[in-house]
Amino acid sequence: MTVIWQTEENERSDALTNLYRDPVPFKVTKQSDLASLRKSWSKLVGIPTILKGREDGLDHSFPGFDVRTLLTGDNSAGRVTYHDIKIDPGASLPLHYQREAHTYLYVLEGDVELTIGSATEKGSASTFGYAPPKTTQGVRNVGSEPARVYVSYLPAGADRAFAEAHELWLAEGATVAEPYLAVLEKYGFCFDIDDPLENDANVNGPTIRYECEVKTIEDYQQLREDWKSRPGVPKLSLERPSDPSFVVPDPETGALVFPHILATGDDTQGSAVFSDAAMEPNYGAGPHHQPTEEEAFFVLEGELDLLIGNQTVRVGPGAFGFAPRNTTHGFRNPQADGKQTRFMTMNSPGGHERGFEQILSHSSAIADGTGTFDDLLESMVAHGWLVHV
Repeated sequence: MTVIWQTEENERSDALTNLYRDPVPFKVTKQSDLASLRKSWSKLVGIPTILKGREDGLDHSFPGFDVRTLLTGDNSAGRVTYHDIKIDPGASLPLHYQREAHTYLYVLEGDVELTIGSATEKGSASTFGYAPPKTTQGVRNVGSEPARVYVSYLPAGADRAFAEAHELWLAEGATVAEPYLAVLEKYGFCFDIDDPLENDANVNGPTIRYECEVKTIEDYQQLREDWKSRPGVPKLSLERPSDPSFVVPDPETGALVFPHILATGDDTQGSAVFSDAAMEPNYGAGPHHQPTEEEAFFVLEGELDLLIGNQTVRVGPGAFGFAPRNTTHGFRNPQADGKQTRFMTMNSPGGHERGFEQILSHSSAIADGTGTFDDLLESMVAHGWLVHV
């Protein structure tokens, strides 16, 4: 059976690939202005994006921090931002919390001291941190070489903070931290921590699964709404788990992908699911799109043929891709000689992991004769996945 699910929204989104949008004219003078900026952003549509490396990002650097913004709120409809940040030895973003945004951090290289909630650990490559709103966080380079960290904020706003800090540096050249921290404070960074915050003690608490049955896309959206009322679980891990969360075969080639889910919708109040995956040669996901969520990719090792919108690009370590809602995307490991590709994905809002569970369950049922391909397709649609072929 050949199935094609493409829509006018999908075609319109694909046509916007890599058409960078200039910033919406808006000046933030205090934290309360941020809500108005986000409201302006919400009227936009996301821009499909492929960047081959951090050098293609926007330079939003200020003293101690070489910030390359890979995706702005203007180009994500205000939903999320991504940054590739190099931190100078000894430099730090002191203890703070985000008033409304969820923060996801992944160490790419170097030695950092990372604080999430009540936990502070020295980590290196593959260290992961997740801080829900109103949870203590901080990062400091404790090594002798620059450290590099991949950071996402959801919703957007931090991108404007970094851009304004960069402009201040160019205009005045101050080398002390205070004026830059004052800029960040206008965008929801709160440095007034005198005592532990209420959520800090929950760091690395257990993931408590919210049980529900998803038979329709309406059920799926209700799951996401229900997640919002549950507490976030701060996460701090020093390395990728040794065992994958599950193993997914390519139905055509038999090659495997091994996702290691670092934070689920159950952990993140449904804001996102974040994973670090290893993919065998010839594994691929064909063209598809998701009408109700964004997906971002960041390549850690190896090569990836990455389809975003109407472009397919072969990319390597440091590459970034963003598929907003209704945007065609897909990927494949083109390497030979057994070389794996390792990449990170972040789907927002969460729920993508539940879809994978159902795909594996239905695939097993098809294999043993207790299920049908139509059952699998219906489950994919219910979880917001529309395949093109």
